[in-house]
Amino acid sequence: RIAYAASIGHKLNTKDLKLFKKLLLPLDAISVREQQVKEYAIKVGYKNTSVVLDPTLLLNKEDYKFTDNNTNTACKNTLTPYVFIYILNIKTPEDLSYDKIENYCKANNYNIKVVTSSGYCPAREILPNTPNVYATIPEWLNLLEKAECVITTSFHGMVFSLIMKKKFIVIPLKQEYSASNERMEYLLNKLKLEDRIYNPTLSFTQQMEKPIDWSFVSNQIQILKDESITFLLNSINIQK
Repeated sequence: RIAYAASIGHKLNTKDLKLFKKLLLPLDAISVREQQVKEYAIKVGYKNTSVVLDPTLLLNKEDYKFTDNNTNTACKNTLTPYVFIYILNIKTPEDLSYDKIENYCKANNYNIKVVTSSGYCPAREILPNTPNVYATIPEWLNLLEKAECVITTSFHGMVFSLIMKKKFIVIPLKQEYSASNERMEYLLNKLKLEDRIYNPTLSFTQQMEKPIDWSFVSNQIQILKDESITFLLNSINIQK
């Protein structure tokens, strides 16, 4: 039994750690998505825990090509430049600094296409005068790939921005949901992209338009990908 890229979206207390240790017992090899979770595993006696890439990053951009002839109208109308917003665990537009996003879009004549997903908070219409696009998975990928840029609170919104090589800004979650930011911060740190985390002291234009060295990012992802695949191959070959 192998745990690949396991993740925990909250802090573990002493009681949690006891259960955590018990639940790890049946596993022959353990890998996690964040450094913090590795430290939890080490704390309860699992010193050989590895940090690996999310499995979505083990595939290439070409692997995510879908054809969907039943795309809805919002997904077909992608000729006008737009910003793609993917929201998870946001309660109010203020949590997204939406006024600044609107100003950025108006200044650049961008439309807005938004998809919300259920997490700790249920998916719902949240942005004023901006209805949700209820997208299938192929439609979601299509919307992200054809966008001018991406604004997201989601780890996978960030990951697919990397895969599709889109300019992006990550809006960190707040208060009780803030522990979920660690997985994004860890990966962005590895890729030297910490400056893609929303900084309220900068303008959206200043932050979004800062160039990304995609050659460096791709090379770093490949290194992490090789390490992750090595973990899987070694784990599969464990002799009991």
